[in-house]
Amino acid sequence: MEQTYLPGTIRDRIQDLMKSRKITQAVRNLYTGKADARVVNRLLENNNFLKVTALIAQFLNDELAAGIAARK
Repeated sequence: MEQTYLPGTIRDRIQDLMKSRKITQAVRNLYTGKADARVVNRLLENNNFLKVTALIAQFLNDELAAGIAARK
């Protein structure tokens, strides 16, 4: 495959890809070093990752607050 020159900086290229929704802000943060890839890898490899993401989803949906309020 022939290599082609992409004009602009890497940052410009990443922003273009984000505009076309080919990559997300999370991927950009990993690429630029704003997010620690070692931490993300350990989270993904952890056996409790699915449980944690389910708890975060409940938190964001205010399901936990509704459950606590129902107990009172």
